[in-house]
Amino acid sequence: LNITLAVFNLLPAFPMDGGRILRALLSMRLSRTKATRIAATVGQVIAVAMFVLGLWNYHFTTAFIGVFIFFTASKEYQWVRSEGILSDIAVGEKMRREFTFLKLSDSILPAYSLMIQNRELNFLVFDENANLVGTLPNWALAKALKNGPSNSRVEEVFRKGFYAIGPAATLKEANEKLQMPGSGILPVFEGGALVGVLDQRVISDALSGENR
Repeated sequence: LNITLAVFNLLPAFPMDGGRILRALLSMRLSRTKATRIAATVGQVIAVAMFVLGLWNYHFTTAFIGVFIFFTASKEYQWVRSEGILSDIAVGEKMRREFTFLKLSDSILPAYSLMIQNRELNFLVFDENANLVGTLPNWALAKALKNGPSNSRVEEVFRKGFYAIGPAATLKEANEKLQMPGSGILPVFEGGALVGVLDQRVISDALSGENR
């Protein structure tokens, strides 16, 4: 049984181990994205064969595994492709240079109005001395207003602290920081000066633009 499982796992059906070995070999000559695309295609061909043979022989477990491999290979290729796209784009190319400055003493209602108009979804928060002290991500704003209109001020609902990034960094690096707990928007600093902001919508727009 162990030998059977080992041989099965070494089939070049990405994302199983055999498929990952195939991608590693292809990556010696090709880019990681192209190597993943080829390995995923080979894996999907094998997956279709498994599905057909499984139905033909009434081995439904084999057919199910074929379906699982097919969709997993497609999903992982899309993930690697997205990483490749984001790695080629600098933050400075896509950051927003115009954005709303929220003060701790401001009401949250103007920010909510901008959010529901889909103009800005996440905000930077400053103290009375114009020092950046935190952020107001859309989920925190929505949570504060889930029970209806509120007279809350920004200082009551904002998230203290922030993750910063520079314009020379890649969107891949920015996306990794945006996945960190509590992160919704990144201030972009150049030479100690705040020059722009970047949030998840910028990442989504960059990927959508490449997919058109």
